[in-house]
Amino acid sequence: MMKKLTIGLFFVLGTLMPSAQDICYVDQPQVDTYLYTQDDFGQSFMPCGSGELFQIDVPVHNLQAGEFTALLTIYEGDGYSGEVLYTSNVTITDEWGGFLLHTFTESVLVQGGQLYTYRLDFNGHYGTMWANFSNIYEEGQNYWNSMAQATIDMGFLVHIIPTSDPCVSWRGEYSHDWNEPLNWSSAEVPDSTCCVLIPEGSPYYPILNEKGAASELIIESSGFFELSENGELDIYERLNLIGQADLLGKVIMKASDGEGEILGSPTFTFLRLEGMYTLIEPIFVLDVLDLEDGYLANYGAELHMLVSDGHHGHVYMPNANIAGPLSFDKERTGYDPEPVGIPFIGLKYEDISSVNDVTQLDVFQGTGSLEESQSMWTNDVSNPNTFDRSSAFLFNGADDHIRLSGQVLNEAISIPAHATATELYDLNAIGNPFPSEVFLEGVQKSSGVGAAMYRWNAETRQYCAQVDNACIHGMEPLLRPLDVVFFHIPPGEEVQMNYGDMVLRPEEIQAHHSATPLEDHHIRLKAESASGSDETLIRFREEASWSWDRALDAMKIASTDALMPGFGSISEDGKILSINTLPVELQGGQVFLYLEPGVEGQVQLSPLMIDGGSCFTRLDLEDRKTGYFHDLMMDGSYSAEVVLADDRDRFVLHFNREGSLFGQPVEGFAEASIPLPFNSQVYHDHLFINMTEAPLYDEKMNSVRVYSVNGALVLDQSVRSSETRHSFPLHVNSGIYYLEVRIDGVLYQDKVWVD
Repeated sequence: MMKKLTIGLFFVLGTLMPSAQDICYVDQPQVDTYLYTQDDFGQSFMPCGSGELFQIDVPVHNLQAGEFTALLTIYEGDGYSGEVLYTSNVTITDEWGGFLLHTFTESVLVQGGQLYTYRLDFNGHYGTMWANFSNIYEEGQNYWNSMAQATIDMGFLVHIIPTSDPCVSWRGEYSHDWNEPLNWSSAEVPDSTCCVLIPEGSPYYPILNEKGAASELIIESSGFFELSENGELDIYERLNLIGQADLLGKVIMKASDGEGEILGSPTFTFLRLEGMYTLIEPIFVLDVLDLEDGYLANYGAELHMLVSDGHHGHVYMPNANIAGPLSFDKERTGYDPEPVGIPFIGLKYEDISSVNDVTQLDVFQGTGSLEESQSMWTNDVSNPNTFDRSSAFLFNGADDHIRLSGQVLNEAISIPAHATATELYDLNAIGNPFPSEVFLEGVQKSSGVGAAMYRWNAETRQYCAQVDNACIHGMEPLLRPLDVVFFHIPPGEEVQMNYGDMVLRPEEIQAHHSATPLEDHHIRLKAESASGSDETLIRFREEASWSWDRALDAMKIASTDALMPGFGSISEDGKILSINTLPVELQGGQVFLYLEPGVEGQVQLSPLMIDGGSCFTRLDLEDRKTGYFHDLMMDGSYSAEVVLADDRDRFVLHFNREGSLFGQPVEGFAEASIPLPFNSQVYHDHLFINMTEAPLYDEKMNSVRVYSVNGALVLDQSVRSSETRHSFPLHVNSGIYYLEVRIDGVLYQDKVWVD
């Protein structure tokens, strides 16, 4: 904040006036203000540059004959609530058409990019501002009064002596700390009025970990400056990067219209512009370009936003205030075809392919088979040649860098169903139409649009799916620039994307970058092979059914890599789902799993999360090829040898399977509350069963069976003895085994542990 100073170049009116070339001016011929009554007048202004107030010229006169004394005050900020920088009594005469020409009697420093306000308090007299209203009123003149006018053609002129102090130079003799005074040539930490020079060859280079300021920052050749992630640097006029800088924190450029400059092609992590900037050299921004209070004119220079797994590439432009082209540089990971969205106006197919030199560029043609994602795209782009800013393309080839350029907008856009949409095939690919990360919760859907949405995940090389807050592959609720999102849009329906509803302010981005934990009872399963992995989600709700429901379920979209496994579940009506919502009444129910192995070999099915709540107490995985039943809740992962000729529905999930160990009791089974009439133990490769309550009856056929955790039957022994102690050879590896003992027609179940 600027302070009123009593030292400076002059003190009284008689001091030598600076030459005209030493002065810059704030010339405002038209004024529209809310700071007035009949007794005072005020107006805000922005300096023409950092410097010292020298003189202010105001058209004002006295309605009565003679003169009176008014009070002139200068405030920091917009309005009268800021810090008072200057006060002085001034004389108001009755000369019509005259100006109050006031030379400041104290030194008042101002900085470019900061608003200030002057006020004339008439001290109860009838002073007036005069103005020429010839373009509004026939009489050509009008007294200033308390009624607001549509156009107030009156002005004022502020004279400012620009700052000409030499730059404060970094010495770095004590540490890296920017805020250590002894590291600077002035023995003071620079502020917003200082030109700051970072030379080469200092013992320590400067690191700014907190907030700092400079009117101008010059980094000389071989000089180096680091702005840490938690640091913030306010620059009021110019950044001149000749050497090197790691700008990891926030850089806020504050300048009056047309005065700010960014030289040397720096790379910013976070750049905020306040005021108008004309770009004359290339600049690069990794995460955020904030233009809420700035305007950027790009005529011939390069303005690059970088989008990758580690960078947001987010432009915040609530007022659509970028003139000229903006480029997005997208770093691709891997060799898989990847969907890319188009946020630009009037982009041509041939321009993209020639600029980026991709192997092949396909356009979305509507849903073919969800099990073969390549069928959703076509290389027939003869009509049209120009694409909307919500179009989506599929890039094929091994390019690790894609660059797209064009003019961006923030106008809302409506996307209808794809031209090829039918009731069965209604998937539509929509490119993010904005140069910003958008919050997908803000998408407005017509009533028939499904709840599911899908997005490519380059890290897992699979399509993510999300329904409400249920998602697979960690799908975040944000969509980056150039990303593509897929919706089920039936014929006659549409979605609308509105900038104001979807784009977050820069400080809100991180808070929305993590998915909301799923509170529904659910099962999350993973299928993993030598070529990769995939996952599926099954959740449970009262309102769900066993069939596909567009409000609760998400279909499975195959990976663009044919060698990647595909994993899902199959609804009762035959849909392959990545997110399947089932009813909570599951007793004895089953759901078939879909597995496309990608390559032959070992496939492991693993439960990443089993939260059954009261929906089920036991979960068995059936391998229909081997006949094994595997307890997923007790024994975790299951591995099997899979060949491409196997049935895709080889595996089945059973909920509380009748007859399964520790399932709900059925006819012929002992109630769970009845104590076992025996105890069991494995010792020296033998299973010992000791009767504790009743003998085995000769007249009944009784049996003992032992199963492995994979469901393999390892012991099946009939018993016709009434002895109280029994021994059976059991040659197995260590682990948990399931025991079934039938006594007089009643089946009892137990577990045994083999060391």
